[in-house]
Amino acid sequence: MSAVFYINPALGSCLIIILIFIDYISKFNTDDFQRKLFLLILVAEFMTVFLDFTSRMAAGRPGDTITGLLYSINTLFLIFQNITYYLLMVFIDYFIHSNLGRAKKGIALVTAFLSVYVITVIINVPFHFYFYMSPDNQYIPGTYYFIRILVSYFPIVGILIDSLVSLKWFKRSQVYMLSFFAILSGAGATLDILLMVGSLIWPCSVAGFLYIYFFIVQADLKIDSLTGIGNRYAFNEFISKLTRQMTHQAYSIVMMDMDHFKEINDTLGHAEGDNALRTLPPGTAGMNLSWRSRWNSMLISS
Repeated sequence: MSAVFYINPALGSCLIIILIFIDYISKFNTDDFQRKLFLLILVAEFMTVFLDFTSRMAAGRPGDTITGLLYSINTLFLIFQNITYYLLMVFIDYFIHSNLGRAKKGIALVTAFLSVYVITVIINVPFHFYFYMSPDNQYIPGTYYFIRILVSYFPIVGILIDSLVSLKWFKRSQVYMLSFFAILSGAGATLDILLMVGSLIWPCSVAGFLYIYFFIVQADLKIDSLTGIGNRYAFNEFISKLTRQMTHQAYSIVMMDMDHFKEINDTLGHAEGDNALRTLPPGTAGMNLSWRSRWNSMLISS
């Protein structure tokens, strides 16, 4: 793809990433880890697209200075591309399991692996096993380019495997979201591998990020910002769906009340009242469970 025709997908992708970042950073989210991780992924994705765009704009221009610049840009591109994909793999796993300890271990493993990968990418500059620049400053895949492809797109396979293994944890909407993202990312990666035109993956992957963002925003609307459990909207939605599914079955709802709550607010202040709501009842608030599983714990078939 020529540099002129590449401007539209690259700049369009960068603009969408910027808009998502600006909108999301201004929103409140009860899950601070999810928030920080997703923002970090957006930054890495933006840098990846921007570096790819810069490389294509400079490609073909004469001069040793341009050659050195292109080696630096493409080296950073490979690094940020894999930071994006591997952090995304951790993000999807956290999205599935809502397990902070598991996610932090995943980040530690990813950090260790990427550290080794970064060393190999830097070593590539003198040895040219991933890529090299031709005399006319064009990007040429090296002898071991396929290793770079395997490393870069392994997270997509990892996301698919993790999703299939964890199907029992999913709601139907989550299955749709991950399937849509996997199809878009897989299509872009396939085009990149077959045609060696990396620009084709950016519109696909950014569209996937946009869809994930809409899903996150929609999910946040159903969560109480204080306790992190399902709000009235989520409860009504769940009851409506349960009623449709259990047309010929009866079910009961267990209502829980907190005694002397007003006394806490009056004597200790509303801040302590908020803390009481966060910690009560034991076994529900503060646990890494989805809002749906919490509502499930309150619904008992009769």
